[in-house]
Parts: sequence; C-alpha cells; structure tokens
Amino acid sequence: MATIFDKQGVVLDTTLIVLWFRCNHWLRTKALAIRNDFLHGKIDILIPDLALYELELALHQCSSYDANKIDLAIHSLQGMGLQIISTSALCLVRAWEIAVNLFVSLPAAYFLAVAEHYGCQYWTADEEFYAKVSDWHIVRLIK
Repeated sequence: MATIFDKQGVVLDTTLIVLWFRCNHWLRTKALAIRNDFLHGKIDILIPDLALYELELALHQCSSYDANKIDLAIHSLQGMGLQIISTSALCLVRAWEIAVNLFVSLPAAYFLAVAEHYGCQYWTADEEFYAKVSDWHIVRLIK
C-alpha cells in the first residue's frame, strides 16, 4: 500500500465531481461540502485520471455544457491541486479481480482498487455499486 497523504485521503467517484459543476441535483450540496473540505485542507482528494474522461463525457451529455465550459471544468479540476493519478497496471489488475468477483463495472472497480492501493477511503454516490461493496470498510456511500 502506497501512502501519499498527510490527512485523510479520499478517492471520489466521478458522479460526486460532476455535481460540483451541475446545478439542480439533490446531492449537489453534499458534493460541494466535500469540495470545500478539500479546499480548506480537511481532506486530501485523489482521483484516477479516468475521472477526467468520465467528467468530460458526463458534462458533454448535459445540454448546458458546450466545449468551452467543459474545457474550463477540466482545467479547474487540474488547477485545484487534487492528486490526479495516472493509470497503473497494478491497480488495473486488482480492478479486474474486483470487477469479476463482485460483478461491478471495471471503471468503478478501478477507483476502488486505487483507494485500496493508496490507503484511502472511496466515496461514492452510486447506491447499486455500494450495495455490492458495502462490506469493504473503505467505501462510504454519500447520500
């Protein structure tokens, strides 16, 4: 396990990050509180680089986001000081094991494998995924 944090390290699922940029969702207040905790130094946030692609796709599907707004969103994430982790072969192998054993998507399993590798918690808003991994002490459902 690799540790790179002075404070509590958290891997966020992309759904929570998307809510930083989209209004009118019932979970947005909680997502913004997480971002504020990061900005005020209460937690460290780590995201796999895959989250940038997932964010771009999610915002692209939102009619109020054009290419310029999406570009600004991606650059704002990069400028926040989040730990953006490049894809790791070790985590990919572990993610495949998790995905096959728990019948979850490979991207969701990858985020969980990254959290496990770095000794972090994994916070998700995906209730279906959480139901399959709720016995993992590092997973927290945000609702």
